[in-house]
Amino acid sequence: MDNVGSSIVPWLFLFTFIAVIAFGVMQWHKARKAQREHHRSVQAEVHGEPRATDRAPARDPQR
Repeated sequence: MDNVGSSIVPWLFLFTFIAVIAFGVMQWHKARKAQREHHRSVQAEVHGEPRATDRAPARDPQR
């Protein structure tokens, strides 16, 4: 029983590490998709931040 009890910690560490990496990759993909599709966060809505299309246009670099 001692052998089984001492080997569970590395397995739990490995499982947790893989789960965290997978969750991070999923969130990164989700954020990139939202950025591509110009989604707004709930926090931006609550604080009344302007939409990206409402902002002043970017300066023309040729002028």
